Amino acid sequence: MSLIERQYQRHETIILGAGISGLTCGLYLQERMSDFLILEQDQRVGGKIFSIREDDLLLENGPNALLIKRSSKVVKEVLAKLAISERLVYPPKEAKARFICKKDQLIKVGPKILFSDMMDWRGRFKFALGGYSKRSLKHEAEESVFDFFSRKIGTRATENLITPLISGIFAGNPHSLLIKTAFPKLYRGDRRSRVLLVGMLKERDANKKLAQTNQSTGTLDYKIKSGVCTLIGGLRDLPQSLGEKLSKHIRCNQEVWKIYRTENGQEWIVESKTHLFQCKNLVVTIPSYDLATILQQSLPAFTSKEGQFFQGLEEKLNGIRYPWLSLVHFTYKKQDIKSSGRGFGFLNTHENRDRFTLGAMFPTYMFPGRVRKQEELFTTFVGGDLYPERAELAPEKIMESAHQEIKKILNIDASAPARSFIYTWPKSIPQYDIYHYDFKKWCEEHSNSFSSMRWHWCSNYWNGISITDCMENAKNVAMSISKE
Repeated sequence: MSLIERQYQRHETIILGAGISGLTCGLYLQERMSDFLILEQDQRVGGKIFSIREDDLLLENGPNALLIKRSSKVVKEVLAKLAISERLVYPPKEAKARFICKKDQLIKVGPKILFSDMMDWRGRFKFALGGYSKRSLKHEAEESVFDFFSRKIGTRATENLITPLISGIFAGNPHSLLIKTAFPKLYRGDRRSRVLLVGMLKERDANKKLAQTNQSTGTLDYKIKSGVCTLIGGLRDLPQSLGEKLSKHIRCNQEVWKIYRTENGQEWIVESKTHLFQCKNLVVTIPSYDLATILQQSLPAFTSKEGQFFQGLEEKLNGIRYPWLSLVHFTYKKQDIKSSGRGFGFLNTHENRDRFTLGAMFPTYMFPGRVRKQEELFTTFVGGDLYPERAELAPEKIMESAHQEIKKILNIDASAPARSFIYTWPKSIPQYDIYHYDFKKWCEEHSNSFSSMRWHWCSNYWNGISITDCMENAKNVAMSISKE
């Protein structure tokens, strides 16, 4: 289809991507009567939030739950605006237990773990002092998450507790992730005091004024309970509800091919197969690898100076890593499961790299109604940055190996699961490592250029990977656009 045959539309703002970031940004723009359009290449909204029904099963192939913190004002605000807070489902108290699996033994995370062999005496001493250590002499781009926690609680505790945690949050490797970007609050707390506990208290106090400012500008207390939760129909209920509310502003099946500036350099042109869109503000929520592809295709349309700028951006975007990750879901008959260890789930230690999975979650105990009564559902995670070689295995091999491991850990008397499903993300979660640091540093150095072009970053590789991080960043972007 030629450019002449394509339909032309102009909007004040174009949002690339209808994941939770793009949808949340759209919600706040809609409230301010802004003229905007969300372009999504897929046929559905939600991005990485991907709940599916398989017969009587409810499976989460993306994030498994939503964490609503006391400070999660934006999340509570959005839930209230959508009138879906009554559909929130919280786990029973007994389901909140978390475990570390070491040598096939489930160890409950709690005070007793401090006196187990998961920590040595040096780690206990450091912990008792509130995470005291000398300041790191490394540059901010050099100290890894592993280095940071080794300073604070010792190497053994970091190997046994932090490495599993990082594999569960980022599907990442603590030796690669940087403390400054992966956990900025901990980084700032460490800069405030050699005692991490004291530093975090100072960091909390420093943020109180900001929280009070947010309340004074109209953020209400919606009386929504804090904690880990989901929705009755799975996490997909959140983006679907947003999608329904914003339906007039969303165009699915719109794969963007190119983005470039108008001839006068004042606005943006966004090309898809069927449309030419023009806008003043461009909000980018799509994955870095998709954006890099679009920029590469767009380079001939830029001026020489613009081309150099966006070629530099493309190179930085291509550096951001997303590890391969598979989610394997199993159901077993309750009568075949002999272990009594249940709760939120478990994460494996990896000191000998002898684990096949990163860990498993127990959705049956967390949220009722996800599987028939006579069965239990388990979701295991395979691959990530610790085990990239798993990507070479056939799906059947992955499912069989994951089954054998969880069977041994939970003492399951079954030669095979009752049912099994696998879903693979070739590119899962952006890694906040040195390459991500270089990308952010480059963007900071060129912040004036982005600002003058009205280019807005609103993605999970910008200010945090969690749903909460993405929603808060999205509101900030919408507020910024509304003030322009």
